[in-house]
This record gives sequence, structure tokens and C-alpha cells, in this order.
Amino acid sequence: MNEVVISVKIPRDVFGFLEKKVSRGKRSEFIRQAIIEKLEDKHLQVENNATSGFLLSKLEELEKRIAQLENALFSKNSGGRNMEPHPLYQLCRDENERKIVEYIINEGGATTRELEKVVGLKRRQILNKMRELASRAEKHLGKPMLVYVRARVRGKRQAWWLNNP
Repeated sequence: MNEVVISVKIPRDVFGFLEKKVSRGKRSEFIRQAIIEKLEDKHLQVENNATSGFLLSKLEELEKRIAQLENALFSKNSGGRNMEPHPLYQLCRDENERKIVEYIINEGGATTRELEKVVGLKRRQILNKMRELASRAEKHLGKPMLVYVRARVRGKRQAWWLNNP
């Protein structure tokens, strides 16, 4: 090991501490070890800061990827029309109602026959769910979101339509 001799000015109280705690022949070794330990600590702090910076950048990257995946999943579930959930989703009480709302949002409207195939319930049950959803929507949102139209609209007769006033 190549050694270099240095002289250091230290405060008198530090020197007084050294005289009391460390014997005369071991002071140089004590000071050398103190300097080495301090430098190693600083080196570890620098490495930790570099590592934590790396980890933070990876964490931010993962958060971005999670947000992208959530957006992709949501856009797939909502038909990709918009990124905000439709207010009717908040009013759904069960999975069947979610399927009904999903189909109506994607298609714009649906007959009970179409919904019967999609949801797997009987037409009477679907009709009851649609009436409940429509009344809940009007009550909670203050405007009719689902409207039943008996006339032929876009090739569908007697269908429920999404109303966006």
C-alpha cells in the first residue's frame, strides 16, 4: 500500500479527546481508520443515492406502464369510445346490468331480444332491469339516460336507446 504523509489542522478540543482516548503510538492508526471509514460511508451514500435514483426511475416507468394498461383495459371494456366511465356504470347493481349497459353503449341501442342473447336472461327479466336502470338513471343523474322507443330507429323497432341530451 502506497502511503502519503499529510498534516492536518484540528481544533484543540478534538486533539484533547484524542489524547484522552487514544494512546500516543496508536493515534496515527486511529486517525487513518477514521478517515477510511468516513470515506467508505460517503462512498456508500453516493452509491445508495445512485441506486435510489435508478429505483425511482424504474418505479416511475412501472407506474406509467400500469396507467397505460389500465387505460387499455378500460377502453376495451367501454368499447374504446371515451376514456371516462359512462355515468350508467355507476348505477349498475350486478354483472347482468353491466353487460346490458356495455352492449347499449357499444351499439347505441338494443332490443330485448338482442339483450337476451348477450346477457342470457329472459326478456321479461331484461325489461324489468331496463326499467329499473332507466328510473335509477333519471333519479340519480337528473335526466333520462335510457329511453324506450316503440318506432323503428336505425333498423331496430321497440328498442332501448342511449339518450345523451
